[in-house]
Amino acid sequence: MNRESKWEVFVFLSLMGLFLPRLTAADPVVYESGGRRDPFVPLIGPGGLKPEKGSEDLELQGIIFDEKSESLVLINGDFYKAGQRVGSAAVISIFKDRVILSQDDKEKTLWIREEILSKGAREHAEKKISAETN
Repeated sequence: MNRESKWEVFVFLSLMGLFLPRLTAADPVVYESGGRRDPFVPLIGPGGLKPEKGSEDLELQGIIFDEKSESLVLINGDFYKAGQRVGSAAVISIFKDRVILSQDDKEKTLWIREEILSKGAREHAEKKISAETN
């Protein structure tokens, strides 16, 4: 090893000695949620927010409607097609604003909230409330 290489190794090791303690002795990171869900807590599992599969509380969260192809429905955080089972229910039909399920030999309709279906609905409601208060 020549003299120049030894000098480079010495400088490198000296710098590592200076910076390595700072890298390993970092303060712990604390997440300030501000009232929001902690993104580092898993949605599935113990203490998670996602309902278990098979839950009888079916919450319609969204619809991806396509007349020419297969539509999808988002129920309890999972996507389903017509004909698939959601817990003890089965998806029969998917429409723009609702989904029809079969549960215990009865048909059940879950409607999407109007403000999700069209963003104009919320704007219309806000204008109506504003006009009523003035």
